[in-house]
Amino acid sequence: MAKIGMGGLDGFQGKVGPVVGYRWNGKWCMRGLPRMMHNPRTDKQMEHRSMFKQEVQLAAAMRWAVTTGLTDTAREYGMTSYNLFVSINQPCFGITGDTLEVDYASLALSMGPTAPIALSTPVIDEHNSLTVSFAKNPQRMRCSNTDLVHIFVYCPTLKQGVPAEPVFRSTGRVAIALPTQFQGQELHVYGFAQDGKGRCSTTSYAAPECSCEAVPTVEIARPADPVPAPAAEMPVATASTSPEVAKSTDEPPATEDPMQLTLW
Repeated sequence: MAKIGMGGLDGFQGKVGPVVGYRWNGKWCMRGLPRMMHNPRTDKQMEHRSMFKQEVQLAAAMRWAVTTGLTDTAREYGMTSYNLFVSINQPCFGITGDTLEVDYASLALSMGPTAPIALSTPVIDEHNSLTVSFAKNPQRMRCSNTDLVHIFVYCPTLKQGVPAEPVFRSTGRVAIALPTQFQGQELHVYGFAQDGKGRCSTTSYAAPECSCEAVPTVEIARPADPVPAPAAEMPVATASTSPEVAKSTDEPPATEDPMQLTLW
């Protein structure tokens, strides 16, 4: 591929003889016409194609993080962010049969000279909210407290990712409400910093402390109502059948003497 200067010749688009002209990344370029592809379709070739296709699909699923964290560096290398993602992450990929194996803990979603951060272990609470703290400048590099920190949560099963709202480096903590469908799924958390010029840091990775599962509802058995003790039977007053009736001590003694009655 040859790059055409803007001096004596203007750029062109389309085929001219054995070359094709086009404009890419603000520059006029040209390349030779592609040769006939024999397409051998060997097992190794088909495996490589399947692997590359799934790598690009993974980059597309992580599009927000890839374009945010790699675009600035990709332009310096004359590449797209997707191509740079696939290139730098080759050691993280493998294939078993038709399934792409990914070392998610080693993936690089960002590159650049900005001072990195270091994620602590994220925690997911009962409200399906993920909270993660980060070391603001673990390598003690020159940086600004107003650098933005980006957090990205990815679910391989659903092939979906969600970004958190960026915070300043000085904040030291990020919280993000996860989608309901992330409950009980495998999750991976990535973070990187971005300075005021758009330059990013390397990627920091952390796995949540627990999977995002719904809080089980535990039914607590209600204690049985206590059975009331039988009421004690109250004694029932009955007329005494005894011929002898207790007499009051204040009652005068019985006597038939009229004099005694008068004196009493």
